[in-house]
Amino acid sequence: MLMLIMILFLGVMFFMSSRARKKQQAQQEKMQASLEPGTWVRTIGGLYLRYVDQDGNVMVLETPGGDELYFNRRAVIGPEEPPFAVAPVEGETEAGSSAASETTETSPAEAQTGAVEDPEDEDKKQD
Repeated sequence: MLMLIMILFLGVMFFMSSRARKKQQAQQEKMQASLEPGTWVRTIGGLYLRYVDQDGNVMVLETPGGDELYFNRRAVIGPEEPPFAVAPVEGETEAGSSAASETTETSPAEAQTGAVEDPEDEDKKQD
């Protein structure tokens, strides 16, 4: 009798776990089918990339720098906006972006080297 209860319990557990796995897999496939080129996605490694194309199990994703990377479709968690400021793609407009409209003054030396000079360094040079 005890053996029958244990077998029945294991059968129910197996049924419930396989059902949950099927639901999760169906949800993942639905998400990947709804992706459009240009959509930001997050990988299981935490990378934020733009979706470009998919061929079978291989997804082509683009870095903010324009490089294309190939990932297995299971490595993509789903669509998610990156937590950093992104330059708009051609044709997109960013409404209310105050960061893009701000300008800073740079000296010619800073523009060439990209380095910011420390005002205290100028005082030391004069001595």
